[in-house]
Amino acid sequence: MDATFWVAVSFVIFFGFLIYKKIPGMIASSLDDKISEITKKIDEAEKLKLESEQLLSKYQNQLDHSKIECDEILSRASKMNEDESIVMEEKIKNMLDSKEKNITEKINQAKNNAMKEVKQLSTIIAVESAKKLISQTIEKNKIEEINFSSVKENLENLKKNI
Repeated sequence: MDATFWVAVSFVIFFGFLIYKKIPGMIASSLDDKISEITKKIDEAEKLKLESEQLLSKYQNQLDHSKIECDEILSRASKMNEDESIVMEEKIKNMLDSKEKNITEKINQAKNNAMKEVKQLSTIIAVESAKKLISQTIEKNKIEEINFSSVKENLENLKKNI
C-alpha cells in the first residue's frame, strides 16, 4: 500500500465527513447570504444614485431658473437705467433752456435799461445844450422872461416817459 493510496482514502473520508456535516450547504448558504447582502447594497446604491440624479436635476433646474431670473433682472435694470437717463437728460435740457431763457431776459433787460439811461442822458445833454445856446444867444432880459420852470417840467415829463 502505497502513500498515494492513503492520501486518496483520507481525501475521500475528508469529503465524506464534509458532506455528512453538511458543510457544502453551509458554505452555499453563507455564499447565498453574502450574495443577497451584496444585492441589497447594489439596490441601495442604485436608489441613492437615482435620488442623487433627481437632486442634481432639481438643482440644475433651479440654477437654470436663477440664471433666467438674473437675466431678467439685469434687463429690467438696464431698461430702468436707460429710462432714468432719458428723464435726467430731459430735466437737464429743460433746466439749461430755463437758465438760457433767464439769461436772455436779463441781457434784454440790461440792454433796455442801458437804452433808457442813454436816452435820459442824451435828453439832459440836449436840454443843457439848449439852455446854454439860448442863454448865449438871447439877452439876459429876455431870458428872465422865458420861464425855465416850464422847461424843467418838460424835462421831467420826458424823463418819466422814457
